[in-house]
Amino acid sequence: GLWYWWDSLMVRELARQVSRQACQRSGVQLLDDTVFCQHRRLCRNARGQVQVYRKYLFEFTSDGEERYQGLVCLCGKQVQQVELEVFRVQA
Repeated sequence: GLWYWWDSLMVRELARQVSRQACQRSGVQLLDDTVFCQHRRLCRNARGQVQVYRKYLFEFTSDGEERYQGLVCLCGKQVQQVELEVFRVQA
């Protein structure tokens, strides 16, 4: 139980860093500087080892008014997917 708790904290911090970097690359602002774990399940990594798959959601804004959603998916500590919802670009 202690290992799972510690691993979850480490992976959540990784997801937060990845979401922050994705927002910076896209020129948007990460809101609340936090991520929320929406889904967990078991997966296999590239070497066939069983890992925990986690899907994290986060919110960002491009104009300070509208909130948009993004996601970060990880298998263990390996980033599988990063997506930002379609957002309005400031003119």
